[in-house]
Amino acid sequence: MKEPLFASAAFLDLVFPFYFGFDETLCLVGIGSSLRKICPDLTLGDPLNQHFRLLWPPIAALSAETLKGNLKQVFLFKIEAMTIELKGQIVYLPTEGFFFLGSPAVKKVSELIRAKITLNDFALHDNTTESLLMMQLYQQQMDLQLAEKNRELEFQQREVASQNEELLQQKEEIEAINDGLEHTVAIRTEELSKIIEELSAQNQNLEQFSYIISHNLRSPLAQILGLLSIFDRQEPGNLFNEKVLQHLDKSADNLNMVITDLSAILAVQKNWDKAKEIIQLKHIIGAVLDSLQVEIEQYQARISFELGNTEVICTIRAYLHSILFNLIGNALKYRSPDRAPRIRVTATTDEAFVVISVADNGLGIDLTKFAPDQFFGLYKRPHLHIEGKGLGLYLVKTQVETLNGKIEVASQPDQSTVFTVYLPKE
Repeated sequence: MKEPLFASAAFLDLVFPFYFGFDETLCLVGIGSSLRKICPDLTLGDPLNQHFRLLWPPIAALSAETLKGNLKQVFLFKIEAMTIELKGQIVYLPTEGFFFLGSPAVKKVSELIRAKITLNDFALHDNTTESLLMMQLYQQQMDLQLAEKNRELEFQQREVASQNEELLQQKEEIEAINDGLEHTVAIRTEELSKIIEELSAQNQNLEQFSYIISHNLRSPLAQILGLLSIFDRQEPGNLFNEKVLQHLDKSADNLNMVITDLSAILAVQKNWDKAKEIIQLKHIIGAVLDSLQVEIEQYQARISFELGNTEVICTIRAYLHSILFNLIGNALKYRSPDRAPRIRVTATTDEAFVVISVADNGLGIDLTKFAPDQFFGLYKRPHLHIEGKGLGLYLVKTQVETLNGKIEVASQPDQSTVFTVYLPKE
């Protein structure tokens, strides 16, 4: 394979060790070192479909022309001889051919073990490694928790056996012990169910985070690589290069924005164990309103709050401030152009929760356009014509659930929206 114009073969192998290149006849002309390690039968000149099956996008007839028409898609190939799938993007250069730049789309650590893939097979920059580390940490955590529960259950079983031997002679004592054991088993079962639910939620978060890393970061990176490949190094100052540099600047900003958003999400997940404290609700609401004073005056907003007997809450101050700031800030952002904003903050208390509601008279939301589990998703926005990133509500939901609470939304288009947050009393 001759040296590519936009990057040397050695550079491609360093940055994308699972890459492969092929010409317009769909025959292999380049193979990454890590890909060659797990697929030693790959040979230059082999037809692409001899070793790889295209899973996505759905292309009826795979050819050079159909690939050129889908270059902006995320591609998913299955290695025919294995269960491993490769996920990434395809770059096409008329003088060089096609280059698949991606890495294994791994969902389970066991797949790595079967394929004899280690973290050393990935490039240092490849964010898939971070996802795999998180998966391994999750599996280790689950194994430790299950091992601890097994030890507890074994200890209890030994105690039960010992007690049964002693209490077989007295029926009343046996019945009392059985009642106690049933209660203990019920408690342990409830605890295990809760742990399973928490681990399932963590697994879903890891899967979503893995998708964000592999897709959202890969897209601006592929754009940057593509723009670099068409940069005219012979005449750096020409008008075409100026346009290329403008697009490079925009792609770099997009990459920085994604990294910033992911950092904010990780900060919430990392600091979940911050110490709780007793907080005066009216003080925290006052601090939020002070932070939004410019917008309140600019939009002539009227904000009222009714706290009743709910004066304090035991929680994490920074999280509560962020939750109220985002909800009240959204009520101002998504105001109706036909009327001044009217926002009402209320707080009540039930047996288990402090219930805080933020209601407005703004644009409202057509909730039928969102699946139940998608409204608070990352980068989901109820009104695309208003500037925003779709990060605020995702952070609110993450922080509420980190506090072992929950959040609900009710809305009528062009009338009102009510967000209700349930936070544990202690």
